[in-house]
Amino acid sequence: LHAHGVVHRDLKLENFLYESEDASSQLKLIDFGFAKVWDPSTLMMASCGSIAYVSPDVLCGKGYTNKCDLWSVGVIVWMLLSGYPPFHGDEKLMMSKIKAGQADWSHKSRWKPVSDSAIDFLKKLLCKDPERRMNAQDALRHPWLANRGSSGNPAVLSRDALRSLQRYADASKVRRAVLQLLAQELSPEETKELREMFLAIDKTNEGTICLRDMKDAIRSSGSRSPANQRKRPNEVHVNTNSKLLQVPGMPANTADPSSPCGSVSSAGSPITPARTLRRAPSGVLDELFCMLDANGDERLYYSDFLAAMMQARSRLREEAVRATFHRLDADRSGTISVQDFRAVLGETFEGADVEELVKEVDPVRCGEISFEAFVRVLEDHDAVPTSPARTPARMPSNSNCDKRIGFFPGEAH
Repeated sequence: LHAHGVVHRDLKLENFLYESEDASSQLKLIDFGFAKVWDPSTLMMASCGSIAYVSPDVLCGKGYTNKCDLWSVGVIVWMLLSGYPPFHGDEKLMMSKIKAGQADWSHKSRWKPVSDSAIDFLKKLLCKDPERRMNAQDALRHPWLANRGSSGNPAVLSRDALRSLQRYADASKVRRAVLQLLAQELSPEETKELREMFLAIDKTNEGTICLRDMKDAIRSSGSRSPANQRKRPNEVHVNTNSKLLQVPGMPANTADPSSPCGSVSSAGSPITPARTLRRAPSGVLDELFCMLDANGDERLYYSDFLAAMMQARSRLREEAVRATFHRLDADRSGTISVQDFRAVLGETFEGADVEELVKEVDPVRCGEISFEAFVRVLEDHDAVPTSPARTPARMPSNSNCDKRIGFFPGEAH
């Protein structure tokens, strides 16, 4: 959240829910009613949050930063480790203790089984002085968290995943914007594998992927299990003429155009785009990462990664596609206008004015995008979608959730 400039301002145990009752279910943070997009050059002044979790700097009324969330995280971790709150009593007494930073360490039996590293983590979060309190990056790098679940084994990207990353890097801004919105319509079950892949690549456990982690994952993807090496006839293939895959000393594409695998090496094994990318010089991978790094902060975020992985899906649920279209159709007119894009995405997307995004898919300059044009944004080729050119303002109540839209020629619709 903080990497995106968002401060929650009401972190507490009650605002964390599991996706499902499954034992491996993921936690979700909810209730963004007090959340704020914060400018680091300013201080926030509004006194908000839940008293048991609120930080001293919020109570003092002199202004505070996003480190108010880190104090709240400290309270949450304290309660999970000990089973009781660090500050208690009536509201007046509790506020006095919070302002003084007087946490209740008196229950020594509760802290006996807790490691010194965990206690150090707590003390650096429940620090009265926000200047000395850890920020989010410091907390993630703390030994108590940094060493959790680290296997040391390199993450492995599948062939489809490598292709998807390259295709997303080459995609137009309007396509990337639509894919990001479409990814948000996927169910937890549909994103589980991708989420696990992202977490495996993120070796620093910071919630983002840095260039080094991405390079390690790409380089480690050369060894695949026999099951993954079997040819899949319906596999989606990328544009092998992409400049990102043109390695010096290697022809861009010397294969028979009808061959789904690209070029063939002298040894007879196919030189696929994924294989070429794995063997590409460091500079080529730097360029790929730069094109994926929309914010220019040398980090790849989960939302970008999820959108990129959508490129590997040759068929998508019509429900998700229509839901994304209707989300962009803010005025429910049945088409998407520049004003609709602004209402959902803001004035710009990845540095480009949203008006330019509309022009990319509006060749007749009518200022609106029909459902047919919207589906074409998701196509790799100019296949005609099966859906009508214009959709009703509201989705039909009897829509079939399992119906899928095919985006590639030769697929049964």
